[in-house]
Amino acid sequence: MLRRLQEYDQAHSTALLHTLCVYLLQEQNLHATARQLFIHRNTLVYRLQRIRTLLQLDLDDAAVRNVLRTGCILLEYYQGAF
Repeated sequence: MLRRLQEYDQAHSTALLHTLCVYLLQEQNLHATARQLFIHRNTLVYRLQRIRTLLQLDLDDAAVRNVLRTGCILLEYYQGAF
């Protein structure tokens, strides 16, 4: 799932994977995520909607979030960053 975002980011010069990982690690707190990413809250909401569309996943589902969060943690561990 995360590879799809990595490939999209590379092809379109975006930061959707980083956005998703920060969002998940901030416990879905929009304000804290936007602050950490130095972006406007509306920009964050747009990016999250784009991520939902690309992955075709429900980010409101706790099980989905847990799988994605684990993937983000593993990416950070093995690659040093997302």
